[in-house]
Amino acid sequence: MSSSLASSAATKPSSNTAKGESSAPTFAIIGAGLAGCTLARQLAEAGCHVDLFEKSRGTGGRLASCRIGNETADLGASWLEWEAKSTAHNLPFQDWLSEQEAAGHLHLWQPITQNFQREAQPERRRYVGHNRLSALTRSLIDHANIQLHSEVRIESVIPKIGAQGNRLLLTDTSHQELGKFDQVIVATPAPQAAPLLKAEPALQALAQQVQPDACWTLVLGFETPLSTPIELFEGEHPILRRVVRDSRKPGRHPAEDVWVIQARADWSLQMVDDEKEHVQKDLEHAFHQLLQSQPKADNARCHRWLYSTCTSLNLDSGFLHDPQTGLSVCGDWLAGFGFEASWQSAMALSHTLLSELKR
Repeated sequence: MSSSLASSAATKPSSNTAKGESSAPTFAIIGAGLAGCTLARQLAEAGCHVDLFEKSRGTGGRLASCRIGNETADLGASWLEWEAKSTAHNLPFQDWLSEQEAAGHLHLWQPITQNFQREAQPERRRYVGHNRLSALTRSLIDHANIQLHSEVRIESVIPKIGAQGNRLLLTDTSHQELGKFDQVIVATPAPQAAPLLKAEPALQALAQQVQPDACWTLVLGFETPLSTPIELFEGEHPILRRVVRDSRKPGRHPAEDVWVIQARADWSLQMVDDEKEHVQKDLEHAFHQLLQSQPKADNARCHRWLYSTCTSLNLDSGFLHDPQTGLSVCGDWLAGFGFEASWQSAMALSHTLLSELKR
């Protein structure tokens, strides 16, 4: 193995991918979150064809959105921001965010912010999506060389040895063969990646070390806007992690006042198996206490994220890659937690894969 290892219904893949008729290397990426979509874009712009497989209906992963009444809200991440983390590759995430803003895919948001003790907080440069953050991942895969296969749950990645060399076979949960690929990249949370890495016990063992955190999230919609001017609450609280006035984000003109209430990881873990109705009641109560009023929501949606945050292996390379089998892994759980780490991991892996192609 390389040194970097040490440190809707399914659509068929393209005909070249399925039949192995193209001399160009074929790529499959499992997971259409920020890491998977960033990597797909880098490979596509270099002239590679990429089949991108996603178990959900749309892209985004933890950048996913949801419907609340007639509105849309960010159900996962509330924004992206540059955290000035030092990395082995020192890739300019800040510059990339600015580029996405210039292209109209992101908007700078500097909300009126208080902590949970109702004290004003300093401004930070937060970037939000155009209407929703998941629109960013859709823009990343808007490329002729990328084919998205949504609502496809990959069951296994199986090494195959044949006349054309070593390849990797993908199958779905109904045991349907989805194609053979020269390179397969797993870009999912660690608990979802581990079952796909059976062919690489060393990689699988690393994924099994990572412990994910849960997060209960409640979205509330009010036809009559609430009287508070505050747009974001965050800080120390026994239950709440963050309360976001989603409808005040730039580029949005909703008819309802939409709030996203995220619970702390430790509280979410304690309540992970509770009924949604019970969790919703507790989160609504905490929200009412925060606002010192009891507004009745016209619409509500409660969601449990099982893989919201996680520990990280913090590998120097930021990814896992075996050039012998063509199996790789990327994601923030390899490079330090957060969306900047997801992006860094995907970019670093793309550099390695494209360098191998040149050689």
